[in-house]
Amino acid sequence: MPAPEISLIRALPRRSRYSETYAQEVEDFLTDLEPLPEQINAVAQYLDNRAEELDGAEGSAAESEAAAEGYRDEAENYANAAAATVNFAGRWADLTGSLNTPAVVYHASVYWNLLTNLADVTTSEPTVTNNDWLKVYEITPHHNLTATTDPTANDDETLGYGPTSRWINTATGEFWLCLSAGAAAASWQQATLTVDELGALALGDNAADVPYSNSQSGLSATNAQAAIDELESDAEANRSELLSGLLSNAFVKSDGAQPAWTTPTTTTL
Repeated sequence: MPAPEISLIRALPRRSRYSETYAQEVEDFLTDLEPLPEQINAVAQYLDNRAEELDGAEGSAAESEAAAEGYRDEAENYANAAAATVNFAGRWADLTGSLNTPAVVYHASVYWNLLTNLADVTTSEPTVTNNDWLKVYEITPHHNLTATTDPTANDDETLGYGPTSRWINTATGEFWLCLSAGAAAASWQQATLTVDELGALALGDNAADVPYSNSQSGLSATNAQAAIDELESDAEANRSELLSGLLSNAFVKSDGAQPAWTTPTTTTL
């Protein structure tokens, strides 16, 4: 759209002219001024529109740049996925015996390229620290945030799940996190406590329903109540052992000798 124009205005009349000429010049000058406000408004609106167009163009340029980066990443993912399918030998967990290069295997949501011949593939698990393997392509784990049931062992890598996959049971509000996703052996950890479980933990009711991790304590208990019972049992055993030692004179000095016990005598004051 072309820019609107402002009409030329005749020169300002001068009083030094003859009265008849001056009056006509004033009339003509005022006639020239009549469309001026409308023309100025039109120019101002045009400039506003151009400013908006420039802002929009700048935003479009930024969006185009972001889209280009997204397309580049997507193309790279497709290239990596294509590379992963070349010489594909299958899932590492299903392989046995020898495996020679070139070969690609799938393990823990990642495609791995074999770098050296293996006499027994089961002895070399693909990891980032294992020099036998090079990570080719990592699949983004699938999430299920609209489920109405809890995950099972069958919600595994064959369905796109992997370590760190998230699962939400919208019917109960429970949140689950995938720890491993082996075929038909997926392991999901519940990461939320229900209101009842929180109440039990706070009030001390149904402590047997409160999970307990024994990885650091050395206890065998797997819930809070069992851990309390086990600690109480150990304390009772220690008390019994102490009392038995006192009664049987089983304690010894630091030098290995038994202490000499004397029978108190009555003293007359």
